[in-house]
Amino acid sequence: MVIDCEIATTDNNLVRGSTIFNLTVPGIRQQITKYKNNIHSRKINYHRTLYVIWIGQNDYYFDLALALAPSIVVQSIINGINDLIKIGAKHILIINLLPFEAYSALAVFYVPDLLKKLTLDHNNNLLNSVRLLQAKHSKISFEIFDLYSLISNILMNIKAYGISSMNKC
Repeated sequence: MVIDCEIATTDNNLVRGSTIFNLTVPGIRQQITKYKNNIHSRKINYHRTLYVIWIGQNDYYFDLALALAPSIVVQSIINGINDLIKIGAKHILIINLLPFEAYSALAVFYVPDLLKKLTLDHNNNLLNSVRLLQAKHSKISFEIFDLYSLISNILMNIKAYGISSMNKC
């Protein structure tokens, strides 16, 4: 079962995601609850199931005040991961934030240094929080995919990746 809501947030109780039609998009915790309620009739082999978490960016996008306290968003992500652990997840891949300073939609704010600091603070907090989870749950596999470094490397070496233009679309 794949749940992908591109404009979801970490938790609707923290920041409510919505569509252009003002429909509420379930946050990750609400999606996990829905998943949990639907798996009771299926047999899941948790040792062969990978759970991928890539969430957080929309929390900041919809509520700029959270940029002052990325630990709140990270804790909300950890709460979602703990929800997965409670239902039996054994393999969890967490993707960190890509560089906010590279988002063309955020360029209008003209604060690339602040956006970079936010992203680095969030990603460092996330890494430390996942390490704590790993120490607490040694039989569960936690991996961080460092999307921030991947995208940063591409942006710093555009010619090596065959990118000829960085102009806005």
